[in-house]
Amino acid sequence: MFRCSISLILFISLLHAAFGQDFHYTQLYATPHTQNIALTGNFDFDHLSQKIRLITNHRQQWKSIKSNFVNYNTPFSSYSGTVDTKVYLPRLLRSDYFGLGLTLFNDKAGDLNLANTQLALMFSYNKVLNRKGNNLLTFGYSQGLGQRSINYSNAYYDNQWNGTSFDPNSATNEPLQNNTFFYSDASAGILYTHLNSSFISYRVGFASFHLNNPNISFNRGNEYLKSRYCLHAEMMIPLKKNELFPSISYNIQGKTKELNINLMYKLLNNNRTYISNYFGLGTRTVGSYQYRILNDALTLHYKINYNNTSLSVSYDINSSTLNKATNLKGAMEFALLHYLGTLKQPKKLPRNYKRGKTDCPKDQKLNFELY
Repeated sequence: MFRCSISLILFISLLHAAFGQDFHYTQLYATPHTQNIALTGNFDFDHLSQKIRLITNHRQQWKSIKSNFVNYNTPFSSYSGTVDTKVYLPRLLRSDYFGLGLTLFNDKAGDLNLANTQLALMFSYNKVLNRKGNNLLTFGYSQGLGQRSINYSNAYYDNQWNGTSFDPNSATNEPLQNNTFFYSDASAGILYTHLNSSFISYRVGFASFHLNNPNISFNRGNEYLKSRYCLHAEMMIPLKKNELFPSISYNIQGKTKELNINLMYKLLNNNRTYISNYFGLGTRTVGSYQYRILNDALTLHYKINYNNTSLSVSYDINSSTLNKATNLKGAMEFALLHYLGTLKQPKKLPRNYKRGKTDCPKDQKLNFELY
């Protein structure tokens, strides 16, 4: 067996994303589909009346950790792009609607460039529970095709030790397995949403990822990706002039668990500028059923919103025992969100919906423009 690859894979499995094999983001508000597939077509509280959402994300962490095997840094990097939309069929569904989305992500880590790429199609059904349209129950499902790959060229092996010295040019005599393979992946979730134009609005959801427990072994052995369960909630609390956005996310995957708590403060500027600024703090703790929970990172957040475009940046200050290697340097993360289209009420309404007598919320910011 080769020492380098084993040590790196173990390092990845223990530390990367705080969950075995799952990739990880800090900006949960900018990566909704990593929390719950039911958030497909469910936009944030500031953009409920929009029709299409475009998201791009990038995260890089542990760049300060030097490798003893290659002469360049090998940080953990994650990229993703997502597009989702709302689909209304008023004559068929009345005020209910579908959410459709497509997401592509790539995650690469370590000296051996262990990479995970996945393309997934997402679907949600949003059931309006009352005439006002401010209580919704959502069911979501996604089906993805993934690819995992590894680069063996940077690996070192026991057979290259000749008894007195290490010779990287000697034969390895190792039966290397395939360096890439494909797998299918399925996830599902449920979400409850309550909207209120003058008081607290909130969402509460539960999701299960990797329902089919795909085989992620390069030699096609018995190594399966364990399901990840996520329980999350977020709120919008209106103040006199500004707003608070507290959120919490609790994840369990195998024996590993993670808790994220964030608080964002929205500072409203002059309405004529159409600009709003968000400042936030967060904390992430990790642990398992065998080891005590440890504080992993303190997170700093900033987001600026102009019209229907948002740019956010966050930084993780590493606070776990890994800080001896990271020097407190954690991860830098960026996200860009853009919204297109505005939902409009059709000229002809379905039966049982009389024009001028619907009870939709008057605040346009919380108005789904339900048919």
